[in-house]
Amino acid sequence: MLAPFYLDLLVAGGTKSYNPQSKLSSVELIDLDKDVKCELQESLPMPLYQAAGGVLHRNVLIICGGNKNSMEVFTGCLLSNAGFPQPILTLQEERTESAGIVIDKDTFFLAGGSR
Repeated sequence: MLAPFYLDLLVAGGTKSYNPQSKLSSVELIDLDKDVKCELQESLPMPLYQAAGGVLHRNVLIICGGNKNSMEVFTGCLLSNAGFPQPILTLQEERTESAGIVIDKDTFFLAGGSR
């Protein structure tokens, strides 16, 4: 029997299409199953774009890698279920434009990307 799955979509950081120099630190969670969208009160501790992330345990957000700005890559992973603390771990390599997928409630798989 297959485990139940959830249709949660995490949208975090990014840039504004009309102003690519403007970096965002806002976080949104979209429940596609219930057609519900909310912007979280917590923001990322720094603006990020080209990062990868997902939702673990239906309420824990994970965000890894990405760019802080055009000169600095973020080399950590952020974990949050009540606000975003400082990075919880450091990636072995710098990663931006990588792909990530939640395998199960405890596992986030991060692959590819560029330096």
